[in-house]
Amino acid sequence: MTALLNELGWEILYVCVAHKCRLFKKDAGTELERLYTEPETCMRYRDQTMESARILGADKVFVNESDNKFYFWGDEEVRKLVDILEDFQPDIAFTHWMKDNHYEHVETARITMLALSYSVSCEVYAYEAGPWQSMVYFMPDFTVNIAPVMDRVEKSLMCYDQPRANGKWLVKEKKAGANLRGHMSGYEWGESFKVLRWPTKDPELILPKLFKSNYRWGGNAQYMWGNQYEF
Repeated sequence: MTALLNELGWEILYVCVAHKCRLFKKDAGTELERLYTEPETCMRYRDQTMESARILGADKVFVNESDNKFYFWGDEEVRKLVDILEDFQPDIAFTHWMKDNHYEHVETARITMLALSYSVSCEVYAYEAGPWQSMVYFMPDFTVNIAPVMDRVEKSLMCYDQPRANGKWLVKEKKAGANLRGHMSGYEWGESFKVLRWPTKDPELILPKLFKSNYRWGGNAQYMWGNQYEF
């Protein structure tokens, strides 16, 4: 989605609510502990996230710096995020899906929705994480065709060379998910989303008008997504 919007000339901002190199007790004395406690290594990992965003055409800012803690937000984090959103004034916002196996993704979705309710009125969408996280709980409202930018997506993921974020594995996971969503929607590669908040100004959503034939609502003639709720 990011690369598609970038090619259409949109200004895009990634907001990272928590960036950390997390360690557990079992990591004591291991190579992982050495890597995640070296300042130069942690900075290199952060640079990888910045380069990945750059390849897709986005700027990136951080609400919190690395602190090696589990992520739970408080009043200070909400206020920081509200300030960022008020300064940027987005027309569209994307966040994690609330039903996710990764609790920090859930916390990210919660703080995002809260901060958006305080700051700006824009369209809001949820995206899905990988097959082990939100995909198993995610029934798409729509899918976009990312085949035209799949090479940039792969290149951005290959920036990562971390013990818990390896580029080759991330590409493999992305292809698995994108191939499934594309197959369900008639594309080679697809990314799927859910609508969390409809527009408050223009009565029509922005994305269908932008992407046209590269945008398709979920479901097909036989298996409408609504079947799971109606029967």
